Amino acid sequence: MADIGKMSKAELVEFIGTLSRKIEELKQVEASQVAESKNLKHTGLGIVKDENGLYSLVKLVYDLEQNAAKISGVEKLNTRDEAIVLYQAKIYLGEKIFRKARGGVYDEK
Repeated sequence: MADIGKMSKAELVEFIGTLSRKIEELKQVEASQVAESKNLKHTGLGIVKDENGLYSLVKLVYDLEQNAAKISGVEKLNTRDEAIVLYQAKIYLGEKIFRKARGGVYDEK
């Protein structure tokens, strides 16, 4: 960044114009991020591996006020086998997340 104290009046005007354009760009980026986060009504899923190599499924909920994801639960799978982890994740995604998002009659609310 330039030393503002040594800039001429014309350079300062140009610098302020550049900063104003950057602010407008950032406002557009912020607006699109807020719009995207409002679509996060349902739970999320993560997979973590502990220091022993055992996997767990991490269930996430989104807090729109703080713009962050929070852990709502952890399901230990007690396995190191990626195929088992993938199978369990598919079951959870299909049965809990997508079915709930679809709003089926018999689906969990």
